[in-house]
Amino acid sequence: MNLRIPGLLAVAAAGIAGLIGSAQALHAQGTWSTEAPMPIAKSLAASGAINGQLYVVGGFDGVASSTVNEVYDPAANTWGTAAPILTSRDYAGAGAIGGVLYVAGGFLFNDPRIYTTNILEAYDSAINSWATKAAMSTPRFAFGTGVINGIFYAVGGTGPCPPCTPLATLEAYNPVTNSWATLAPMPTARRELAAGVVNGVLYAVGGDSSSAGSSTYLNTVEAYDPVTNTWAAKALMPTARADLGVGVVNNILYAVSGVNATGSINTVEKYEFATDSWTTDTPIPTARYDAQPQTIAGALYVAGDGAYPLAITTLEVFTPAVTFAGTPGFSNCHGKSVSALAQQYGGMKAAAAALGYPSVKALQTAIGTFCRV
Repeated sequence: MNLRIPGLLAVAAAGIAGLIGSAQALHAQGTWSTEAPMPIAKSLAASGAINGQLYVVGGFDGVASSTVNEVYDPAANTWGTAAPILTSRDYAGAGAIGGVLYVAGGFLFNDPRIYTTNILEAYDSAINSWATKAAMSTPRFAFGTGVINGIFYAVGGTGPCPPCTPLATLEAYNPVTNSWATLAPMPTARRELAAGVVNGVLYAVGGDSSSAGSSTYLNTVEAYDPVTNTWAAKALMPTARADLGVGVVNNILYAVSGVNATGSINTVEKYEFATDSWTTDTPIPTARYDAQPQTIAGALYVAGDGAYPLAITTLEVFTPAVTFAGTPGFSNCHGKSVSALAQQYGGMKAAAAALGYPSVKALQTAIGTFCRV
């Protein structure tokens, strides 16, 4: 009887290697590095990524609300400045569409009791200038933001103080028509939440459901589908917190730092939408309050925003343990990974844009590095 043992062994070996690769991918941890500090310390600033550069706008500089627009170039590891924002404010929300950064809401004079605003200002990186756009219907600060298919979403947050009411309101801004639309409200009203976009869906994460003066820290995760204008509850985040940051790389959502009853925390947890599950990742070295992670070339950049209420200059970069569809060490790893991405996103160019890589070449390089592990 010919049992074809060598073939069986080969199949078994391939299966074991695949299982090992899957296990490694599941438990792989990212790494943090410290890069050039910002020239001006910031807290409660708005930020966004445009054309592979990080913009940190406004916020509190330790003395007063600032209009300074700081720009970081990862390739050179250097900071510069761009045109200052028109209105100095803290706790605003931002989102980038094309080469334009939209900054909405926040409060003026470093005090929400004086004036909470609904203004929207847009920075055009091509001409280094700002313009005032249509205001939100809802004045607010400490809200979540995201961009889906060229539309800027603002969700939740804190209304004017007093009474500093947590909000459930969801509004969407269309740059083409310069107009806002009010959409289905979030099921759980909350302030100091964060939001991120995964696979065309807006995820609202954590926050605080109490009015100012008390705290009820949340691990709630709710997902908004713009196609159906509906919300759905998702797996709870392991660590309840507010004033966290959220960033997305390779369609994995990372919840970074934040505060709870113990104070500012270093915790990083990641959410995978395909399995609706959370795991713990490498803690951020510097605990933050209102962190604003931005995705550039497959990494998360976190600048300023020290433990409350500190304005700091620290820039830290998180490089996730990248995983793709192929199995590292196997000859078909690269091809299988490329094929899966092209199918999922409708081409490698779209995949590179969705995953935060500046070009297809950069994404191909990341796949090559992954497959050689």
